[in-house]
Amino acid sequence: MIIRSLTVSGENKVSSALFFERGANIVVGASDTGKSYVVQCIKFILGAEEPPKPIDESAGYTTLTVQFEHDDGSGFTLTRELSEKAPIFLYEPGCSPRKLKTKHQFGDLNNLSNYFLDKISLSDKKLLQGKEKLTTTSLSLRNLEKVFVIDETRIVAEYSPLGTGQNNEATSELSLLRTLLTGVDDSEVASIKKDLASKSTLKQKVSTVEYLLERLYPEGRVPLETEIDELEENLEAQETLLELRERELKALISENDHLLNFKQSISINLSAAVETLAENQGLMDRLVALQGKYRSDAERLLGISEASGLLELYEEVLCPTCGSKVPHEHLENSPTDILPAVEAERAKIDFHLNELTVALADLGNTISTEQTSINSLKDILFNVEQKLSMSFTDVLDAVNGIRDNCNELKRKILALRHKASSFDELAHELDLLKEKLDEKQDDYAIPDFDSEIKQLSAAVESVLARWDFPNHKPTEFDTKKRDLVIAGKRRPHFGKGYRAIGFSSFVIGLMQHLAPLGRHPGFVILDSPLTTYKQADQDRGEEQSEADKIAGDMVYSFYSDVAENYKDRQIIIFDNQEPDVSLIPSVTYYHFSKNRNMGRFGFFPPVDGKDYSQAKRESR
Repeated sequence: MIIRSLTVSGENKVSSALFFERGANIVVGASDTGKSYVVQCIKFILGAEEPPKPIDESAGYTTLTVQFEHDDGSGFTLTRELSEKAPIFLYEPGCSPRKLKTKHQFGDLNNLSNYFLDKISLSDKKLLQGKEKLTTTSLSLRNLEKVFVIDETRIVAEYSPLGTGQNNEATSELSLLRTLLTGVDDSEVASIKKDLASKSTLKQKVSTVEYLLERLYPEGRVPLETEIDELEENLEAQETLLELRERELKALISENDHLLNFKQSISINLSAAVETLAENQGLMDRLVALQGKYRSDAERLLGISEASGLLELYEEVLCPTCGSKVPHEHLENSPTDILPAVEAERAKIDFHLNELTVALADLGNTISTEQTSINSLKDILFNVEQKLSMSFTDVLDAVNGIRDNCNELKRKILALRHKASSFDELAHELDLLKEKLDEKQDDYAIPDFDSEIKQLSAAVESVLARWDFPNHKPTEFDTKKRDLVIAGKRRPHFGKGYRAIGFSSFVIGLMQHLAPLGRHPGFVILDSPLTTYKQADQDRGEEQSEADKIAGDMVYSFYSDVAENYKDRQIIIFDNQEPDVSLIPSVTYYHFSKNRNMGRFGFFPPVDGKDYSQAKRESR
């Protein structure tokens, strides 16, 4: 990228412009001819809040226009009113004008800073601002401008080319250089800062877990393992005993099957015996009743026999119907006639009674035997039931008791294993937390870029060599002071002239190193790199010391180098020192004469009626 032109215009004013080319562009002339005004215009178009300080010749000029051109020939134009905090407008071929914000805002391409930085692959970059609190700031065009637009004040200053380092800016200034040289910014700081915040959280978690382990497991895991081993040994013994008792129970159940079958058989026999006894008892009851009937019949027959004997003694009998006397001669049969029949019947009854007596005796014996058998069966059944009940219950109770013991032991073992597992989880969590804690950085380690610093130092040294800078080896860059050290002497310790040359060599060497990497605009602006003693200094009564002077051969070498070695870049120089006439054809050259009648007066036309020969000289 180069600046193609810079134009200041105003209503009813002839536009004042400078046109630049690739390579060296040299604008020379006396003091107060507008050279520094142009430098301020460049700073203003790049986002400075304050417009250029007005001079008499700039009256009526209101608009600044700067054209930029990319390496491929495309370009864009920026315009801005010459008033404080005025907006900037962007014009691109084929696009509508855009209003760009002048204030940098990270990630917003609708502001000048990010638009410009995006062209050189430097948008969205973060710079480390504070090491202790790990704060960052965005890389902005205002930061970057320090290394390619150098005004007359900074070029002779004793502070670093990267900035003053005031307000804790030293860290961000060095971060800017590192980002430019390596292409790696400090975006990682955000995650590191987050890590450091999480590290504090991790420490709290570690303390909490350690407290829990100490509180819940004061003696550690070993006692748990010991208790688990003891319980498992006890469980193993109980399970062995349970297995034995269960075998006994199975054997008992097998034996009880035989007892149950025997019980069933006894029960069947008992039921049959009871049923037979009941039948025999019923038979006996019937036989006893029959015996009573026979005895009653025998007694009745005896009565008849006795009555017949008595009737023989009576002569007359009363009629059983009317009660009148019946003469003896009227009876058909004698009362004694029935006695044989009665006796026969009695004999028959006695025979039956004898048979019944024998039968009852036999039946009584049978019933007695059956009752004895039933009682025996009942005793056997009772004994079997007792054996079934007592032996099975005892063994079953023993089995259930052992099984309960096993279950209780298993529950305790499970609880202890869960407790041990919780211990392991906490211990594992503690190890993980400690590992994460160890992984967290204690602080942000600023990436080493010594090799890039050496390359930059070599580039600057080669520039100083071409400029015939006396005793320039070795040229190094001190990262602590953020400045050059030339042959062991820090740049600020040189006189103004050599400080300016040193500053110029740094920004040109930086461009030479970065431009091929695409991390530099490709142009630099130097205001008064050779003229450190000006008319304004003389007007203030200052005298130029020998240390501030630059040798004439160095001036020639300086102009010769910028004229010959930067054809693919752009260097714009504003100075009072003229280049050698032989070099002018090789550069884009402007000379401000400050003379109405000789060449170009200055950046602006002279003010009509103003006597410049007598005008009070002002600082540029």
